[in-house]
Amino acid sequence: LERLAATDKMKSEFFANISHELRTPLTLILSPVDEMLDRGLPAAEQKALVVVRRNAARLLRMIDDLLDLAKLEAGGLRLRVMRIDMNDLARRTTENAMPAAKAKGIDVWFDVSGDQVEVYGDPHRIEIILTNLIGNAMKFTPPGGTIGVSVFHNQAGTAVEVRDSV
Repeated sequence: LERLAATDKMKSEFFANISHELRTPLTLILSPVDEMLDRGLPAAEQKALVVVRRNAARLLRMIDDLLDLAKLEAGGLRLRVMRIDMNDLARRTTENAMPAAKAKGIDVWFDVSGDQVEVYGDPHRIEIILTNLIGNAMKFTPPGGTIGVSVFHNQAGTAVEVRDSV
């Protein structure tokens, strides 16, 4: 039992240390990307850099998740519940996946139906879920396939659906 506790403590310390080591180079990537975005580059380059910035920022949040794992084990993890614009969150998450899908020859589309209703939740956790669903769809959709992300609003609430052509 003592060895198990010691191993668990070492794992938590490893997560904390490695997350800090990973944060530094990512932060160093984001700074020049932000500078380039401020220069008024051509639209195509600007759009590509926005995707790079979003995904680098997402990696930073994933590193924070490593730290959250240690907090969870210690009983200190808390959700950050707030009002979410689900249309915007799902659209941005879908757009982040589009360059990878395009490289694989997969068409990705996004749509919304119904009048938007108030949604509350932890946007970071929901983004992780959507990213994983879209990533799994990309993993199993062959070139020439299609992935669709839909947000549905009705009186009962909001639903998000990720569909692929497989």
